[in-house]
Amino acid sequence: MTTVASSMPHSSAKEIPISQQSSILAHRIQASCKTVAQAMEWMDQQRPAATTTRTEAEWEDAWIAVVQVCAKHRNWQQAVDICQNRIPASEQCRSMAISICGRCQQITAALQLLLDTPHCVSITTPAPYNAAIAACGTNRAWKEALDIIYDRMPRSMVTSLSANAVLTALAKSHRGTEALQFLKEGFDTLGVARDRISYHHTMAALMGQGHLDDAVQLVLTDMQLDKDVQPNQETFDRLYGAVVSKRGSTKDDDAQREHYDKLLDQLQQAAQQVDPEENDKSARKKKKRKHCSEDTNTTTTQPSNNDKRPKTTIIPQSQSPQPRNHDIWNFCKWELPKRGKGKTSFWHLGTITSNDNDNDNNNNDTILVGLHPNRNPSKNGIQLWFFREDNNPSRRRPRQKIGFLLMINTPGYQQHQNDDNDSSTMGKSQLLGLKVTEDGDRRKGWAKIFLAIWLQCCVDANLQPCTGKMNKPLLCLVLQHSFHFTPVPLSGGVRARILPPSGDDTSVVRLTTDSSSVKNLAGALTPRDVQEQNIQLVAPTDVVVVESSGGRVIEVGGLLQPPACKLELQESIDGVLGKNQWELTAGIIKAGDDTATAGSNNNAEGGEQRTSHNDNVKQNGAAPLTMSRLFLGV
Repeated sequence: MTTVASSMPHSSAKEIPISQQSSILAHRIQASCKTVAQAMEWMDQQRPAATTTRTEAEWEDAWIAVVQVCAKHRNWQQAVDICQNRIPASEQCRSMAISICGRCQQITAALQLLLDTPHCVSITTPAPYNAAIAACGTNRAWKEALDIIYDRMPRSMVTSLSANAVLTALAKSHRGTEALQFLKEGFDTLGVARDRISYHHTMAALMGQGHLDDAVQLVLTDMQLDKDVQPNQETFDRLYGAVVSKRGSTKDDDAQREHYDKLLDQLQQAAQQVDPEENDKSARKKKKRKHCSEDTNTTTTQPSNNDKRPKTTIIPQSQSPQPRNHDIWNFCKWELPKRGKGKTSFWHLGTITSNDNDNDNNNNDTILVGLHPNRNPSKNGIQLWFFREDNNPSRRRPRQKIGFLLMINTPGYQQHQNDDNDSSTMGKSQLLGLKVTEDGDRRKGWAKIFLAIWLQCCVDANLQPCTGKMNKPLLCLVLQHSFHFTPVPLSGGVRARILPPSGDDTSVVRLTTDSSSVKNLAGALTPRDVQEQNIQLVAPTDVVVVESSGGRVIEVGGLLQPPACKLELQESIDGVLGKNQWELTAGIIKAGDDTATAGSNNNAEGGEQRTSHNDNVKQNGAAPLTMSRLFLGV
C-alpha cells in the first residue's frame, strides 16, 4: 500500500505551512484513496501525534476530502465521527455529514448532527439547515422539515432556497394541502418571496395527492395574479399533461370528461398569453438540460419525438423549423479511386512519400491518405485515414493502418446558396481528434505529419482550421509549438507544463499545473482522459527545479485557433513536411486554381482540347472536383 510518508518526506513537510500541507494531502486523497480506511491511515501518518482541536481545524481541507470518500462509500458512521470529534467547528463538514446521513436513510443521525452542536460552536450559515431539510425530503420526513424551518432555523438565515427545499419535502411526501398552506402563509410568516419554482413544487404536491383541480386553480388565479411570478410554457405543459392523463382514465364518466375538457380549454387560452420570450427561455433551458445544440437561425422550437408530454400550444406549420437537407458524401460519383472493400474501404486523396535517405529510423515509407465518411456524415463529419503502401493487399494481409484524424467541416456560406465558385468563401474545419495506432511507430513523429497534412488540406480547400475542446496534451503541444496555434480567450483552458520523462518509460505523459495558472489541472482533464492517454498528474510541490525549467508550457482543455498570418501557417507546414512529398490524386483542383485552369483552357492556341478529368466533368455539366467540395460534401 502506497503511503503519504513515502511520497512526502517529513523533513520537507516541516518547512511547509500546515494549511498548504492540508491542501496537498486533500488532493492526493481525492485522487488516490480507494477506501475510507486508506484515507484515515494517510491522515494518521501525515498529522503530528499530539493534536488538539485547534490544530485539527488547520487540517480542514484534508478532513473534508476524507468525508468525500465516506460519501462515495456511504460510510455515514465515519463521517459523523469526523464531524463530532475531529473538526466540530467546520460547517462545511457538518453539512456534508448531514447529507450523507440523509442519503443513507439515517434521518435521526442527520437531525442529531444539526441540533446537538457543541456549546462553543455556533452555526453562522444556512448550509447545515438546508442540508438537514434536504435530508428530510429524501426520507419523506415532512414534519421534521417544517419544524426545522419554523423553530430551529434563525429567521435571518431563511431564504427562498430553504423554503423551496421544504416544498420539495412536501411534494415527495404527497402532502398537497400542507404545501398549499405553506406557500400561502408560510412564505409571508418567514418573510421570503415566492418564485416560479415554489409554485411548481406546490403543483407537484397537489397533483401527487390527487388534487388536480386545486393545482390548476393555483396557476390560473394565484400565480397569474402575482406580478413578480408569471407562469411560463413549462408550467402549462406540466398541468396539460396531467389533465390529459386524468381525462383518459375517465372514459365512462361523461361528466368528468366534460369537466376536464373545460380545464384543457382554460389552459389553452392561458398559455396563449405567455410572452414568446419566456417560451424561448424555457425551451433553451430544456435543451441545455438535455445537452442538445440549439439552432440559432430559428425563433421557435419543435419538440422531440422522445418528449411524451402534451403541449398546450400548437406551432403553425409555416413557423415550424424545417429539417435540414444534409448532403451525404458520394465519392464514387466524383470518380475518386477506391481502395479496399466494405468497412475498411476508403477513397484515395493523396500520397505522402518520404525522401529522407539519411534517416536511421528507416522512415522511408509511402503513406496513402484516404477519405472516409464519419459514422454520421449528415453532420459534415469525415475522416482522414493513413495507410502504408502495399501493392498486393489481401484479406489475410490487409493494409497496415497507422492512424486516422477526425474533423467536422462547415461551409462559410448559406446552405441553399448556389455558388459554383465555392473557393471564394471561407469555411471551417474543426479538428476533433487524432490517433496513431499501435502499428504506427509513435517515435517517428506521425502525429506531427498527420496534422501538417490536415492543415495543408485546409489551405487547399480554403477552410480555416480550428479545434474543438483539446483534452490531449500531446496534440496541444504539437499545435501550439510546431504550428503556432494560440488559445482562444475565455475558452476554459488551463496553463500546464509537460515535464521530461522520468526514467526509461517515455510512454507516460507527465503533466503539472504551471505556476502562472489560476485554475486547477485536475478539473480540466477527466479520469477517462488521464487513463486513456497515460497521463501522470504531478503536484507542483513535487516538481524538481531542473524539471520545471526543462518542461514546455501549453494550454490544455480549451479551444485553439491558427495564426492570423497565412504565410506563417504555410511556413510551419512546409517546415514539418520537410523532405516528405505530398501529392494529391490526379484530377483534384486546389482552391484558387479552378479559375486559372479554366482560363488557360479557354486561351489554348489552335483550339487544342485537354482531356483532363476536370474538362470531362465540365462537359458533362457537373461542378469541378475541388478540394472544398470534397471536404464540404457539396
